[in-house]
Amino acid sequence: LPLETLTRPACAARLCDRHLGVGADGILFLLAAPSADGRAEMRVINADGSRAEACGNGLRCAAKVLCDHHADLTRDNALSIETEAGARRFEVIDRDGNGAVTRVKVEMGRPAVRRPSLALSLGPHHDGDASTELRGTLVELGNPHLVILDASGDLRHLAETIGPELEHHPAFPQRTNVGFGRLTATGLDLFVWERGCGLTLACGSGACAAAVAAITSGEHQASSPLAVRLPGGDLTVQ
Repeated sequence: LPLETLTRPACAARLCDRHLGVGADGILFLLAAPSADGRAEMRVINADGSRAEACGNGLRCAAKVLCDHHADLTRDNALSIETEAGARRFEVIDRDGNGAVTRVKVEMGRPAVRRPSLALSLGPHHDGDASTELRGTLVELGNPHLVILDASGDLRHLAETIGPELEHHPAFPQRTNVGFGRLTATGLDLFVWERGCGLTLACGSGACAAAVAAITSGEHQASSPLAVRLPGGDLTVQ
């Protein structure tokens, strides 16, 4: 199918459908780079057909595909990929015995803390709870993230029940990704309600945004790597 067809919202939503389609959080396209700065361009369409400006785990997937199947495009296990959020460079860290990529380091760009402490009011929920107020950190990493650290209760339950309301909160006209995290002695546990997708097993930009929020709040030192534990696996943010 031509790219114009595949990138249509209805086509993307049908392909990403977990029951009637292939099933995915989104579709990632690798194209020839439009400039000499990179050799590939990445576009990401969310499961609901909307565009995603940035995708950290998508970049790692792109790096693996390029290195495992198009090695002629990469130089010294590194490459700059064009995205809607700007050029992002990756570097292969590890390969298995057959030469396949197993670990990738990705440049995510300079984060911007838009609101270090943003208060948001939520309406009553189906279980009869009164209106509540949450406080989070608003971080831009090419795409918007609201990070709620040290959230009380089950993080997955919070992401599933409150995440949709926060994604569509009036404070975010373009919607937002929402991360619910809790710092421990060994790292940060995180669940992300992803804009245009829903509850996701992994979110690279969300992990970075959570690390930025932890540094901004003074709960983590920027000089130390942070282990971020997501349902789909662990990421290291530095």
